Amino acid sequence: IWMMQYTSNGPEGSSANYIKYSGIPELYLAYNLKGEHNLFRIGADMVNVKPYKNNDGLHTTFNAYIYEQYSNNGWNIKNKLTFAQDGSHFNLIGGYGVTAASAGSDKLDYAFTSNVSDWFTLTCKKNKHWAPAILLGYIKMFGTKDPVIGDFWYKNSASTINQMYRIQPELVYNLGKVAFGLEYMLTAVQYGKPDANIVVSKDLHWVKNNRIQMMVKYTF
Repeated sequence: IWMMQYTSNGPEGSSANYIKYSGIPELYLAYNLKGEHNLFRIGADMVNVKPYKNNDGLHTTFNAYIYEQYSNNGWNIKNKLTFAQDGSHFNLIGGYGVTAASAGSDKLDYAFTSNVSDWFTLTCKKNKHWAPAILLGYIKMFGTKDPVIGDFWYKNSASTINQMYRIQPELVYNLGKVAFGLEYMLTAVQYGKPDANIVVSKDLHWVKNNRIQMMVKYTF
């Protein structure tokens, strides 16, 4: 497969040029298993991108996920666990940077941050009118294997994030073609100071954000 809407980050910002420079397609392998009430998926992904057109260094990452879904008698449960190296082309948080470059060398070495993320949703539609639901999410950032001595590029995040979580309950009331919704979202991010390996472990502190949304929808 080839990058289009979701792309890697790098010196030129978010762009599909990096996979074009490498000339190597993105590789994806998955297995799906579907039952009467269950759906199970497992997949892995490999990407080779070339951050600089005139340099031979490749940035190679592997990503994997497990997805589970259960639906029965008005209940719907979903859960997805993802391990990502860099993960910018998945629209996940993370990044990578230059670790070593010899004078006169045509090949740069790169190191990526890793992260583990998980989200869980529970929805109940047993009642004709009321449809409560909740979403829980968590991400833990890990540093790079080798110290980053050059530029560091990241997407959807910052190099100062250690971990974050989200709690998001919602309630929808359906009245024929009209629906009324109320949602509360709590997002908390733990920031700190990163070391040379982008490990955030000093001066840790939490920043929390609260958001309330209301919705009125008419279907015709």
